[in-house]
Amino acid sequence: MENDMILKSLRKHYFLSISMLEKIIEICPNELWNTKKSGYVFWQQLLHTIAESHFFLRKENTEYNEPFKDKNVYPELDKEPETNLTKEDIK
Repeated sequence: MENDMILKSLRKHYFLSISMLEKIIEICPNELWNTKKSGYVFWQQLLHTIAESHFFLRKENTEYNEPFKDKNVYPELDKEPETNLTKEDIK
């Protein structure tokens, strides 16, 4: 019972966080979207946050399929992206 309450609370806060990220994507000015801030392209930082949460929160023994692998966008922030992603791509 206690574990269920903890999981319910975690789920609620996780979805609130994802909702905030969606809002950031929606309201981000186009001039900022492909701009490097704090060492990384703005959208790449959003992709990093979303992709890593999917990686760490996937079910045990489930394969992880890296998003946009064919576009060389490097969600782990280990390189400069070779392609720009749109807001629709990130959504």
